[in-house]
Formats: sequence, C-alpha cells, structure tokens
Amino acid sequence: MIIYPEKFKANINSTFGKKGVFWLRDLDSTIEKCVYKWELFNCFPVDDLSFNYVCKAESGKYGPVILKLGVMTSELIQEYRTLQLLKGRKICKCYDYDEETNAMLIERINPGENLFSQGIPEKQIHTACEIIRDLPVETGFSNEFPYYKDWIQRAFSKADDDLSAYVEKAQIYSDEIDNLKIPDSLLHGDFHHMNILRNTEGSWTLIDPKGIIGKQPMESGRFILNQLNVIDRDDHRKYVNLMFDSFSEALGTDRDTIFKCAYTEFVLSCCWTLEGDIEIDKKEKVLSELKYTTDLYEQFRMKQGKYHV
Repeated sequence: MIIYPEKFKANINSTFGKKGVFWLRDLDSTIEKCVYKWELFNCFPVDDLSFNYVCKAESGKYGPVILKLGVMTSELIQEYRTLQLLKGRKICKCYDYDEETNAMLIERINPGENLFSQGIPEKQIHTACEIIRDLPVETGFSNEFPYYKDWIQRAFSKADDDLSAYVEKAQIYSDEIDNLKIPDSLLHGDFHHMNILRNTEGSWTLIDPKGIIGKQPMESGRFILNQLNVIDRDDHRKYVNLMFDSFSEALGTDRDTIFKCAYTEFVLSCCWTLEGDIEIDKKEKVLSELKYTTDLYEQFRMKQGKYHV
C-alpha cells in the first residue's frame, strides 16, 4: 500500500469532494493497472504532489517517463490534447493516454533543471522569448478547450469588494486584449520558469500545459509575475522594462499590450489566491502586493523606449 502525503490527500478531498474521496480510495489499484499496461518499473512519486498523482518511472519501450494520473475531470485530457497539438515544438512528448484510468504517460525531461537554474534573469527572459515565439497553434477546435476570458470572468465574479477597483481595471484590459486583431491560439496557459526544463542536449523543453484558448500575448503575463517574485524590489523597474520590451518584440506586438496582459494575469492570480476562507494577514499581504505591482506596471505603460534607472 502506497503512503500518500497528507497535503496531497487534503488537496484532492477539498477540491473534488466525493469524487476525490473515491479516486483516492482506488488510487493504489489504478496505479497497478498503469504499471501493468505500460510495463513500468522503478516507480517513485515526485516530492511535491498537489492535485495529480505524478511519479517518475522507467519504460522498456520509451525509457525515462512520467506517469500522471488525475481525478476524472477534463484537465488531464485537455493536457493530453494540447501535447498532441503542440507536438514538434519545444514541449515534452506524450506517449500514451488511457481514458479508463485518466492516466497519461509522458516524456521525462533529464536532467530536468528548471529555468531558474540559468541564474541570470536576462538569460531566463531571452530563453522564454525564444520558446514563446514558436509556441502557438491557431485554433480550429474551440469546443475542446476553455477560453482564457472564461477563466478571468469566473475568477473576477468571485472577487470581494477589496479587489473591485483592480478587477474593474483588469476586466477592461482583458476585453481590449480579446478585441485585438490577431487570431485566437491554443496556449500553454501556465508559461513560467518551473515549467521550462533543461534536457540532455542542454536545450529547454516545456511541460504541464493547461490547454487554453486566447491571444498569444497572454502567455507572457505569468512569466513576468514569476520573474518578479525572485528579483529584489530594487531591480523590479529594470526587469519590468526589459520584459515588456523583450516580449513585445518576440510576439510582434506593442508594449502596452504586454502591460495589459501582465496586469490582467496578476489580478487573476490574486483572485485565485484569495478564493475561499483566507487569513486576514494573507489577504492584507496580497492587497499590498496588488497596490505595489499596479503602481510598478503603470510606470511603464506610457514609457517610450528604455527606462533609465
């Protein structure tokens, strides 16, 4: 019998309710079915299980693999379809998907160091722009995937009064992004450093796509936020400017569009963080970050050219 982390079990139970309880009850046997089906050995769960069961394994046919199992919802099948449609780009391979167990067998990226291992922010930003430039697939399959705007509207509709001014502004920006004269694309939906891994050839590979339809510049917002989270505040202005410049050039758009995407994504992230019962201290911290980041981004909206510090 496999011992699952308490936090993992709590995540499953609180997120999926009775469906999650039954899924956890049957998880041992489900894993056994997958091991038998794909002839896996040397199976070890990853350290940070959250909302899916994920383990490293070996396959006689495919070599190093990742086995990923999820509760019977649409997220894993969307990830599978996204990997199929983005095949040939800088994204991990998907070897197989089993509908009965909602399990997926995917390429394990070795050595698997994430983009933060590059150390220098300028290099991280440059690498991200190289990947994001070639990523999108224009959609002809809109009914198979959710829309970015639906994520936004759902999260914003749950926001309380303390967030209303920020949500109102972000909604305006979101609508303006949707009205851009560029086609909708199938996006990764969670484009950031931890989902960009180094492979054995020394190049970079994307993992864990969400599969979401929207305008391609929206991919930049999550990365910008993630980058700022690991940089000293004294350097924020320098790197916001660099990222607005770099992503606008890579995506063939203007800085103002990147600003709107970054701001919308940040407010969306805050809304998700504040869903449910949140401790007062945590809420105050999020609201403080909202004010700070709003002021920071706004400094660059009307800037032309480089910002000199």
